[in-house]
Amino acid sequence: MQCSKAMNTAIDERFVDRDEYCQLLVSRKHLSRCDDPFARTCGLLDSETGVRFVIEEDRLFQDEVPYLRRIPR
Repeated sequence: MQCSKAMNTAIDERFVDRDEYCQLLVSRKHLSRCDDPFARTCGLLDSETGVRFVIEEDRLFQDEVPYLRRIPR
């Protein structure tokens, strides 16, 4: 199932937290990226089950800002 087709049909869509999304990224499941730029979500589509795992971009990257701060010298 392709991402655009999956987003237009009634599939099982599950919102996950950042830790679960990262675990899915490195898992051995047959997943493909299935992002929705208009909704600002990142998604992973499981081609075997049709489940789309979704997280909002803001939640995925919210803790990254402190790492970008300059270290005072």
